[in-house]
Amino acid sequence: MRSLKKASLSRLAWPMVRRSGNAFQIFSSFTFPFPTIVAYRRAPPAADDVLRRRAASKRQITEWTSLLKSDDAQKRSSAATSLLSAESDAAMSALMGALDPKQPKNMRISVITAFGVRGDDRAAKQIVLAVGDQDQEVREAAAAALLSINSPDAIQALVEAADDDKRPGQTRVQIIGILGEMRSMEAIAPLISLLADPDENIRKNSRAALERITLRTFDTPQGWAEWWKHSSTLSRAEMLAEFGDATGPEARRPDAEAREPSAAGNS
Repeated sequence: MRSLKKASLSRLAWPMVRRSGNAFQIFSSFTFPFPTIVAYRRAPPAADDVLRRRAASKRQITEWTSLLKSDDAQKRSSAATSLLSAESDAAMSALMGALDPKQPKNMRISVITAFGVRGDDRAAKQIVLAVGDQDQEVREAAAAALLSINSPDAIQALVEAADDDKRPGQTRVQIIGILGEMRSMEAIAPLISLLADPDENIRKNSRAALERITLRTFDTPQGWAEWWKHSSTLSRAEMLAEFGDATGPEARRPDAEAREPSAAGNS
């Protein structure tokens, strides 16, 4: 019995390493007679494992891209979401290709919606283009996605599109409406500039968007410009507070329109 004990202690005097697949289990004598596992370390994957994983990733991207054309809306949505989550150039290229106006309507709607749900603005310019699509469902999906994204890049893309007089007037009106719904302060100055646009509908809808964002109204573009000259010097917190002051019943009284910009801020 004594010899057996000596042999056991002698064998446990050195840490023991045992390989299991791609993992190593390291044992020590200091925990005897309790469980002796004191470390568990993953071994570096073999080169062939890395290549296998990369190949699988490429196959998945190919499969997801194919599923974007499925007749099943749920499969299209899942595929678009998976491609967005892949964070790879190949996946993003597939998504951008799916946004091409020549692609099937349902595919484009699924991809546009996926960008909106995730709040991902990497395709903001392409989605803004879809606001002017011939298909109403595509236009509605694009508007909803942009409202959900509501990022500086998305707002900038919308502002540039609203100011582009080469676009159809109705498309510009829709884009201005989206800016109004976003209620972004970054859109105020561009919308004030559009009050001088030759198109009456652009002027009318720009004013409506400004009123929605600022909760104020002025008779003339000059009135808006003077108010903004004052308000734009405020900090963001002060500006938000000023906008909050305009929620009372006096904010839209006819006589409030003729007030000086500084007085309008206290109405």
